[in-house]
Amino acid sequence: MIVYAEANFLLELAYLQEEHESCEEILDLAESGRIRLLLPAFAVIEARMSVLRQVRQRAEFNGRLEQQIRELARSKPYADLPAKSGDLVSALIDSGEEERRRLDGVVERVHHVGQILPTTEEILDRAYTAESELRLSPQDAAVYASVADDLQQDPLSAKVFLNRNSKDFTSPRMESELARGNCKLLTSFRAGRGFVVRSIS
Repeated sequence: MIVYAEANFLLELAYLQEEHESCEEILDLAESGRIRLLLPAFAVIEARMSVLRQVRQRAEFNGRLEQQIRELARSKPYADLPAKSGDLVSALIDSGEEERRRLDGVVERVHHVGQILPTTEEILDRAYTAESELRLSPQDAAVYASVADDLQQDPLSAKVFLNRNSKDFTSPRMESELARGNCKLLTSFRAGRGFVVRSIS
């Protein structure tokens, strides 16, 4: 079975969000050779951009917070605020670095056991069309174009495209196009894990 995933799959694991255990099981299945895991190259870039943006936003917020703490600490009732807020300030900085390390680890695992779909000139042309006709963001259009193009490489194999972006990816036209390539669209990693396990059992 072929499993396509996108940036949210990587971010679910990096941020240890509510469905990260399902993503971990899917990655384990790829590592054991029971499924093929494919991610568009743009999805990897998009995930890295998201984590770096999160790190930067937390650092900026931390700077403003520390300034406010220093100001408040000048007042006697709040003199011990810097000591009390130390854990929060550390968490803001440390969490971003931990998430970046986890993302790097996940991407490395995917590189070893999965396949990164390249963004070719043909993919970009297809993405421009998808952006216009399907009203997708440039990021979603690039991901969708990569998946839709790869479906043709192995039209008979069972496939599933997993993502968390139900608002943009669940149009009847997209689902129909994916179905023609023997690919099911699921917008829950938990549901995706269940579908994959049932399909390969």
